[in-house]
Amino acid sequence: MDTEQGAAGRYAAVGTSARENSFDAGWHVAREAVDRLADPPGVLFVFAAMSYDHRALLWGIEEAVPGVPMVGGTTAGEIAFGGVSESSVVVLAIASGALEFATGIGQDVSRDEKAAVQQMLQGIFRHMDRSRCSSLMIFPNGMGGAA
Repeated sequence: MDTEQGAAGRYAAVGTSARENSFDAGWHVAREAVDRLADPPGVLFVFAAMSYDHRALLWGIEEAVPGVPMVGGTTAGEIAFGGVSESSVVVLAIASGALEFATGIGQDVSRDEKAAVQQMLQGIFRHMDRSRCSSLMIFPNGMGGAA
């Protein structure tokens, strides 16, 4: 994204980091993406190499942008404006006054798919009225074997 134009009217922005320290990478990638937006973010899409300590990475993101819902996962390669990388983290930040975002997680999909979906939906509906939901994105565990 061209940062010289400023953030006016920008509803989506991307940040990337290849820093080795997981916390630092998370903090900097989140700030880079969010600082390019015109308004506060409603959600962050986070995709990171498996080489990171993901707890520290997410902690860094949360420190940089507290309380913003996050979704995403680990990758075997990250794609951003600089091209393809295999050891980085990419964050897409989205801001919109017309959209609401809520997250949920369902665990043990391979053991009980229906229960995992119910668990995920309960998490979403704790944050949002069911009648207001119109889209759903699911990020299954594709890198770790059984979902």
